[in-house]
Amino acid sequence: MESSTNTSAPEQPVIIKDKAHYWQQHMEAWQASDLTQPAYCQQHTISLAAFGYWRTRLKKQQGEDTKQGTALSFLPIQLAPSQASLTLHSSQGLSIDLSVGFDLELLKDVLQVLVAVR
Repeated sequence: MESSTNTSAPEQPVIIKDKAHYWQQHMEAWQASDLTQPAYCQQHTISLAAFGYWRTRLKKQQGEDTKQGTALSFLPIQLAPSQASLTLHSSQGLSIDLSVGFDLELLKDVLQVLVAVR
């Protein structure tokens, strides 16, 4: 009796248990590459439409996580007597100038409002 071993079995589809994690890894890899979205998708044989969908979904999800799950935290700072002021700059182009003796509670309130309207 002949036993046959099938060495060329069809590949099983990859089961992605956590799609968001899978796509987040692709987003990070794409951003680290110098490729356009279509070129990245072609190189990794993934759908450009699915890539766009997950890019939008993950951005929205990250925005919601930031609003809901992240409280503002502050680090203590000390201004040296020779320093007259300190300027805080945000990535959105906003800046706040602080002088020695500024009102910390007012600064917290202002920053919380800025985070809320983002």
